Amino acid sequence: NFNAQAEMSDETTLLDLLRRMLLKFERDESPGTSAVADFDPASPDVYFLVVKWYWTVEYLSQQLTEMYIASRNIPDANSCVSRKWAVARAFRYWQQNFPEDFTLVSELQAKLLALKQTMRDGNDKDLLEYMSQDSLPEETWNLGGSVLPNGQLRRTSSGLSFDCCSAEDIAVTLCAIDYKLFRRVPFCEFCVYAHMAKPTKDTLRIDECIQFFNGVSNWVVCNILREMTVTKRAEIIMKFIETTRYLFNLHSFNTMLAVLGGLNHFSVRRLQQTWNVVEKSKKEDLNTWTTFFSSYMNYSAYRHAVTQLDGAFCIPIIGIALKDMVAVDTQSRDFVNTGTSAINMVKYRKLWAILSGTRRQQLSTPSIQPEMDHLRIIRAAISQSQMDDDALEELSFTREPKQKDTVNNISVKAESDLPKFSEWVSGQATQLDTQTITSHVKLMVDAVFKVYDKDQSGSLSLKEFQSISSNFPFIECFSVLDQDNDGQISYDEMLTYFLSANSSLRERFKHNFVEHTFIGTPACDHCKGMMKGIVKQGVRCKDCNVSCHKYCKDYIVVDCSKRKKIKKRPDSMPMEGGSEVYYEDGIASLKERLERAEAARDALSAENAQLHARLSEANSRIQQLSAHVAMMRQHTIGFILEQMNTLSPDMGTEV
Repeated sequence: NFNAQAEMSDETTLLDLLRRMLLKFERDESPGTSAVADFDPASPDVYFLVVKWYWTVEYLSQQLTEMYIASRNIPDANSCVSRKWAVARAFRYWQQNFPEDFTLVSELQAKLLALKQTMRDGNDKDLLEYMSQDSLPEETWNLGGSVLPNGQLRRTSSGLSFDCCSAEDIAVTLCAIDYKLFRRVPFCEFCVYAHMAKPTKDTLRIDECIQFFNGVSNWVVCNILREMTVTKRAEIIMKFIETTRYLFNLHSFNTMLAVLGGLNHFSVRRLQQTWNVVEKSKKEDLNTWTTFFSSYMNYSAYRHAVTQLDGAFCIPIIGIALKDMVAVDTQSRDFVNTGTSAINMVKYRKLWAILSGTRRQQLSTPSIQPEMDHLRIIRAAISQSQMDDDALEELSFTREPKQKDTVNNISVKAESDLPKFSEWVSGQATQLDTQTITSHVKLMVDAVFKVYDKDQSGSLSLKEFQSISSNFPFIECFSVLDQDNDGQISYDEMLTYFLSANSSLRERFKHNFVEHTFIGTPACDHCKGMMKGIVKQGVRCKDCNVSCHKYCKDYIVVDCSKRKKIKKRPDSMPMEGGSEVYYEDGIASLKERLERAEAARDALSAENAQLHARLSEANSRIQQLSAHVAMMRQHTIGFILEQMNTLSPDMGTEV
């Protein structure tokens, strides 16, 4: 059984699978496709899709060309002709079923022309005629310009984009834009993203999908908050909830999640008066859709719905698809052993299951016909929704001042007259007089010595100080406090340190908070409450990864410098629980430093090579000059001797 042997073999390489695929083309001009239940790693539809995870398309083309050239050495004429036809059929199958490879990679077209020239040189007229036929399908892979508009557009489009469109029109238009963006993501970008686990300069189409997703969420929030009255805001919210229902029926799950992200945005969810006007049935529908995209059991409800479609049109959630690819890449190695070419068949099959599903979704076609007017208006409106989260939050508090928020079942405490902790950190809080600060600090130092000075010696030893540092995580090291370096910390040294620490501690507690989307339901590091929602549930510090609610960020008291964490890349990613995959925070900066070091090394190497060339040239000139000087010296000595012989008198002549 070939299938069982191929999956159980520990020595199967990509070249072995390529040879087996060519055997199929020798026996049949159009080999059948491989099903999940009857997985064949050498089937053309499997091999041409998964091999690009390991090889570039240029290298695959080179291997096929080399096999065509090697077929000339086959002694048997029939076998030689069969192998040549197998290579030609493989190339034609590749063009017909994966046209984006030839559209994206110009080098592949050049290699195909080189193969045709080889056929022409070998006088293989039938093969050349077969290969010269137009193999690309009539509807080639859509790789036109940007779907999102560029440049400045009329500001009046933002209002028209919502008021003149029904919920169904909005759903159809968003689905059409998202479908075009998703269809144009080439396979190579999925591979790059999976290997790097983050967007790069080589994932422009994926970046465009992410930009559209975030733009839709921002657009939803802007449309709700632009209205001044509670009734109008409630109508817009209900209209967007109705839009999610149409998006669900269209199987446009990615855009549906983007709309829900806008409806669950903090700036919208806190509008208590507005949500009180929203119909109860609409709020129940919103809770149903939000639960549908819950990360419980690794998005089991969403995955089950996609599985039930059985090949019908579907726009999956790009983030979950990319997460699955990253999970497969990190769970196991590409090859059985490091340094060998034997591929890991278990990973090979998992890759095919994920990548083939994504490709089927890209090739499926929706039965929708959006109106061009709606398409242009909504595209323009999304591109204009560029308000950041701080501006949206400020606008939200302008629409409805802060009060008890019953929508999220969160009791927001009224602000007290005391300054916020963030105001103290930034230096905005009203400063107390020096006498009051000194009095309080003395009381604290008295309490410290009373508790930790075990021997009542009036000073703290290193062992006693270690107990203090465990309870004061922001305190400096022992040597800093021990100013006279006598091995003991006196009362005056402790008092002086705490009096001078007021300004320095502020820098230690400053956080660089940014809005963040969490996978699962993490707890707030300040109030310990759960951060609910689908996207942008709270904020996270970019420096130390402290997470909290948006309304808790001004009150959190956590030392930023002591909370820096390095999240290591796991050897395997669990497929349940919805846990988020992180990589070491220091890898990016380390990579940049290595790249700069390599660039400096290359520059020094180039400069060294130039200096060596100049040195060699100088040595050559020195040798030429030395030879010239030696020749001149020889001629000069000879000339002098000749003159001396000419002028020498006859020894026998009398003077």
